[in-house]
Amino acid sequence: MRSLFWLSALSIAYVYVGYPMLLVVWSRVRPARRIEDAPGSAPLPRISVVIAARNEAARLPSRIDNLLALDYPADRRQIIVVSDGSTDATIDVLSRYGGVVQAVAAPARGKAAALNLAVAHATGEILVFADARQMFAPDALRALVAPFADADIGGVTGELLLDCEATTIAGHRTGSDRRTIGDRRLRAGRMADRRASADRRGQAVSTIGDGVGLYWRYEKQLRRLESAVG
Repeated sequence: MRSLFWLSALSIAYVYVGYPMLLVVWSRVRPARRIEDAPGSAPLPRISVVIAARNEAARLPSRIDNLLALDYPADRRQIIVVSDGSTDATIDVLSRYGGVVQAVAAPARGKAAALNLAVAHATGEILVFADARQMFAPDALRALVAPFADADIGGVTGELLLDCEATTIAGHRTGSDRRTIGDRRLRAGRMADRRASADRRGQAVSTIGDGVGLYWRYEKQLRRLESAVG
């Protein structure tokens, strides 16, 4: 049992400490070939943004507005949203964007099946898999397609920022903006005891966010190192 304990402890230590240290050394000794961005004059590829949504009527308007506000030519961009058996107003919401969003209604078969159906309707050279809860930075699409100038590249991932980290989101107020507005309302109209209660809740949320943010920064550094070594 003692040997099993130390073997388990060493395995955990390797995952959280040893593996990152190995990547640091590897990235400095044998870094992967650097991917050069496409020349500025090169035509942008046609892309298809695919989203699977189930009962996302409340989120879809801001999500679609965000996609439409991105710095990417409208004639080079296709947006496909598959409603995976939604029972709310998802289809009604999508109908408002009939000219710019291709909506597909499907029976509830799960996210993977919905994405496969969206891909079947895609006409772009590059597929961008998105989510109803995400928001993209203004230059996200351009940054995602740039590495594909290298024929050896088959897939690219973006950098996920938590709401507390995000500063620039296309067509949407940032988390810091929302907090500022909320603070003004608190100062302007709430009673002292309610304000104190809100402050306590804010501190709790901040503590949780800090903890999640710390681990997420660790996770993102691992991804950068893995990209550096190819």
